[in-house]
Amino acid sequence: MYAFGYYTNRYRGAPIDHAALSLDSAISHLPKPYDSIVLIAHSMGGLVCMKYIIDRLQRPQGPPPISGLLLYGTPTTGSDLLRVARLVGYGFGFKFPIVGHAIDWFRKRQRQFVDLETGSEFLARLFDQWALRVVNGGHEEAGEQRMWLAVRVVTGDDDIAVSEASGKGVYGAIDWKPLPFGHIQLVKPEAANDRRYLEAKSFLQIARRTDPTILDRVWKASQATWDSRFGRVSKDLVFFTEIDLRKAAPRRGPLAAYGKCTTICQYRFILGSDFVEFGISFAASAELWARQPAPVYIHQVGLDLLPQAEQNALRRSIDLILSETNDAAVWSEFFPSLVISIDDVALKGAEFGWPLSSRQSATWLLRRYKLPSALAAKVGSMVTLKIEYESVVPSSLPHVTFSAPWIVHKAKVDVVVRGDFEYFVPGHRLVPDGKVERGLEQVLEGRKAHFSHEEIMLPGSGMEVRWRLKDGDRAAASTLTHAGGMS
Repeated sequence: MYAFGYYTNRYRGAPIDHAALSLDSAISHLPKPYDSIVLIAHSMGGLVCMKYIIDRLQRPQGPPPISGLLLYGTPTTGSDLLRVARLVGYGFGFKFPIVGHAIDWFRKRQRQFVDLETGSEFLARLFDQWALRVVNGGHEEAGEQRMWLAVRVVTGDDDIAVSEASGKGVYGAIDWKPLPFGHIQLVKPEAANDRRYLEAKSFLQIARRTDPTILDRVWKASQATWDSRFGRVSKDLVFFTEIDLRKAAPRRGPLAAYGKCTTICQYRFILGSDFVEFGISFAASAELWARQPAPVYIHQVGLDLLPQAEQNALRRSIDLILSETNDAAVWSEFFPSLVISIDDVALKGAEFGWPLSSRQSATWLLRRYKLPSALAAKVGSMVTLKIEYESVVPSSLPHVTFSAPWIVHKAKVDVVVRGDFEYFVPGHRLVPDGKVERGLEQVLEGRKAHFSHEEIMLPGSGMEVRWRLKDGDRAAASTLTHAGGMS
């Protein structure tokens, strides 16, 4: 444990900026380098620590080795006591000019007095930078010049120098601890069981358990999820698909060997544009979901999940269909029946989209549905989207996944198949993970897997089912995947 102090007295004191530089020098000259340092500060010392951290974050060498900051009675937004003293002093100065001149002289020499005033320019800059670079791991706009830092603030109920609001700053609840002491007594524990001491002891235990490097990776993952709030957020999702892997009725060419799926999906969302896109993907669909606005639904066949030999054979059958010059004819091969409606108004498909100029090797196919004027007027409003379709699936070892690439509030998912289930993973990335309804039941010739969640499903959450085919059903070495965005 090391102690650090900075120069100050009644009449003169170094600016907080200078004290922060002195702290930087003191830490850099410790007897040995440390990977993790916890700073415990009182009063203005907390501002010195905050300024030191901000200064270090803005240098090219990266974050300082600080894993925790414990503040006792630190006026993060300034001290009103100083403002009152100043106002009272100037009030006397109107009657006695010599008093006003004395105060001006004092403020010029005692820079700490100026820095600590509520609303001071120094505190405004410090507060802005702290929110940008440190609070909750900082903001993505700060780039690498930000850090995750464990912080606890302790305030005194009898502190007349620092108000509770100023002592708390942007922190509260679990990060804030009020104690029944004054400003100086707040850091004068009298025994090992004293609450003033125990707050420091418990915080040190927390700081020791936290690895800033790992927490920074957690921060980046949480930012990616948090950013999705600006994208699509759906509510009251209902998804149903029935998988029939028996040889389908004769169709053109190799697709006659495919099974089929019949699917209904409905959810509510804020309509973001005067069109929606629906598509099919024969491989990974990350490229599709990167489109703006994102498609409302993707039926993903998942050929990339198959053994290479079978994948090649199925790819050739798809290329044969994609070589057709009539877009509508190609579309109808994959979607012999499809109805998309918004608020019960059926949409009519218009232009088609392909990823490459040579569509015979395309990995996906999209169709854009332009909204009629009555629906276009609802852009920016909550609407109900409903999709009903029939499409193809590989007739092989069956495996189905439902997943959502955006936040979903309340979801019900049902999958009906012919065969006996091998496993059923009913959901992940759920918030909270409790209150999940799940089950398996017999229905007619098949079995149904049911999953529902009344709370939040984060992007990438969903359910997964695998089953064994019944005797007489077609079985090859393949995989079926319905993945991404309500598919």
